[in-house]
Amino acid sequence: MEQEHSVRFHQFLDKATRFSRNAASESVEKYGFRHYHIPFLVCMARSPGISQKGLCERVPLDKSRVSIVVRELISLGLAVNSSTGKVWSLNLTPKGTEAYIKAINTTTSMDETIFYDLSEDERDTFLRIATKISQRIDEVTESGDADMS
Repeated sequence: MEQEHSVRFHQFLDKATRFSRNAASESVEKYGFRHYHIPFLVCMARSPGISQKGLCERVPLDKSRVSIVVRELISLGLAVNSSTGKVWSLNLTPKGTEAYIKAINTTTSMDETIFYDLSEDERDTFLRIATKISQRIDEVTESGDADMS
């Protein structure tokens, strides 16, 4: 990739990350949860009874961070461990389900704002490319080639 293209790509990633984090924070914190809780709420809503290991497979954070966020969600009354055994079975509480709905509405609104000027074909193309890049990142990370020094 040409150096100028690389710089523009990384500027885009930084800008998109900051926009997503800031817009989500402003929207959801008034409801008593944080922007980084959103992927957890989505996973628990779509996979009732998910384990912490299952969350680790779906949320791009390490085990200790997943454990911390799960404890936060439980302490906020958004999730509950329904298991009596060693493997956790995480479910949203009614309050957590409300938070999930607010989170989905927030992300949908953010997407509509970001993609406003794009045609449906352009959105589809962008999402296909983003998915391909995401898959490549997974491949590089899993193979141990992530060290680019």
